[in-house]
Amino acid sequence: MTNALLERIDGEYAAAINASGDVTSREGYREYWDARGFVVQASERYEGAIAPTLDDSARTRANDSFAELQARASLERPPAELRSVAADLRSTLSSAANESTSRLD
Repeated sequence: MTNALLERIDGEYAAAINASGDVTSREGYREYWDARGFVVQASERYEGAIAPTLDDSARTRANDSFAELQARASLERPPAELRSVAADLRSTLSSAANESTSRLD
């Protein structure tokens, strides 16, 4: 669910902010605030359900990535900058989930 929210953030944000980091239109403002809301939702889901299951290294990487994602989204950065952080975060969470599954086997 958290990875799905991260993908949604990318889409909403890209619809709102152009490559220069400017909001594209009135509708763009709505999309921008939707994306920021999804950042909060993803962060809360991560903190409540995922973070406690991660080892210290993975938790630190994910925490840092969430902080960077929140900062970039609030500064109306170009979508490519947000996209790279969201992709790194999805990768970190997927890798951590795979490691967790491996430890259970």
